[in-house]
Amino acid sequence: MTGRVSARSAVTRPPTRWGRWLERLLLVFPVVVGAGVVAVLADAPVPAVRWTVLSGVALAALCIRLGIPVFLFLDARALNRSAVTWEPNRWLYAGAALLVSAPLVALVYLYRRFKHVPPATGAGPWAARWWTAVALAAVLGPLAFVVGLVGTVAAVGTVLAVATTVAAGLLPVGIYRDASYVRAADTSWNPNPAWYLALAFLSLIVVVLQPVLAAWYLGTRYGTFRAVRAGSRPDRL
Repeated sequence: MTGRVSARSAVTRPPTRWGRWLERLLLVFPVVVGAGVVAVLADAPVPAVRWTVLSGVALAALCIRLGIPVFLFLDARALNRSAVTWEPNRWLYAGAALLVSAPLVALVYLYRRFKHVPPATGAGPWAARWWTAVALAAVLGPLAFVVGLVGTVAAVGTVLAVATTVAAGLLPVGIYRDASYVRAADTSWNPNPAWYLALAFLSLIVVVLQPVLAAWYLGTRYGTFRAVRAGSRPDRL
């Protein structure tokens, strides 16, 4: 499939190293939050395990809190030095991330960044298969919630903790990576990955939104690529 980015990236492709680190910190954020919530609510048989997990969560949260402003600054500076027409204020974004909310400011920054910079989707067998993570998370999230309501803590605590943590990581990562892949593809649909990542974050709080978001996204994706495949077929006499 011909990528949309090939024609313009030869002229305007900026350095992506700092942007990728920014994405990684933002994508690991829900996993850290999910692990922290599970560590607080779950009854660990060994108290030392619980406090070890909480210490790791605190350290990871600190790295995210301080790392996002740094990588925002570095990526904005790299964009200002590139041929991209967008010139973000690196001091404004870094300062807002440090003083207000690092994940929120990073989402706003990436949303605007995708409007001016073609996504770097990478290669490998998973490049076109991130949609499977979206489908799996749509099942795991509500399932963990239902099991937690109807089951006993002793019986389902471990399963619930694992399912919740996995779902917290799968949906944001899957929908963000797949939206980047779709945006770079030669299709009529041009989803902004940062927008869908924000919706995925919201669905982790409002659990009922997870299957709705996943179904709508996957349905639109299927219809888009089905139209592409139909258009690429030669007419039969």
